[in-house]
Amino acid sequence: MRLPELNLLNIKPVLFFLLFSMLLIISAYLYLDKSIFYSSMEFYYELTSVVVISAIAIASYSVFRLEPFALAGMSLFIFQKSYRALVEVKVVREKVESLPELFLVLIDDGSLLLGIVFLAVGVKHILHFYEMSECIDELTTVFNRKAFNKIKMMRFDLVFFDLDDFKRLNDNQGHKFGDSVLILFSHHLNKQCVNNEMIIRFGGDEFIAVLRPSRTEEFLKQISKELEATKIKYSYGIARNVDRRELREGISRADASLYQMKLEKKSRKPVNQVVTYSASNV
Repeated sequence: MRLPELNLLNIKPVLFFLLFSMLLIISAYLYLDKSIFYSSMEFYYELTSVVVISAIAIASYSVFRLEPFALAGMSLFIFQKSYRALVEVKVVREKVESLPELFLVLIDDGSLLLGIVFLAVGVKHILHFYEMSECIDELTTVFNRKAFNKIKMMRFDLVFFDLDDFKRLNDNQGHKFGDSVLILFSHHLNKQCVNNEMIIRFGGDEFIAVLRPSRTEEFLKQISKELEATKIKYSYGIARNVDRRELREGISRADASLYQMKLEKKSRKPVNQVVTYSASNV
């Protein structure tokens, strides 16, 4: 999942909102009868807090709207500050004081504590999403090489994939078509993954599948079946039971296995035979 970037152009309407709101607060301070408040200074302080928190929420809404906890936290802050401002009005406090004390504590301190918890959880999720977005390949939307540090399994199989004659494909049919082949291929790989398994674009037309050790044969069988209709040809090499602490060595073993498959294919293929891709199926 990708989160939108904060757009600095949105700061102008936020500044306008702040300026307009502060003018209203200053006007109210100058012209409203201060006898209607228990503490006019406390009222205007809490009201200013509402405006500032609202401005922060508006400025960050493009991000917060995708994270319900963060949005709920900001809303609770605004609610709590609004409540504190209103109870400084004598008429409102007289009505509120008739309510049970526990209820009033929950409205005031409870909403503040819940707001802090929700905002903390929301910000943690947002930071996690942004961190993971750095590990996503922009073209194919599978993981990129930075995601090797995110592998959760201690032991796994590595399957190193490489598209056959991909350079020739790019030269003959153009990079746009080549990109569509990469996207389709990575989509089918990713589709077969289960929990904690990953597809990583290693570079160019090379992909690495990080799989549970017991799943490699099933995965390869499903990929072969899925890609049969697309006429996309590929080679692969396997490194089994790789320890996460020896990842580099595992990649080297899978790469060597891949190289062996490519040599075997070349020894069987006539000199003038070229692997073809069907545009109608890609």
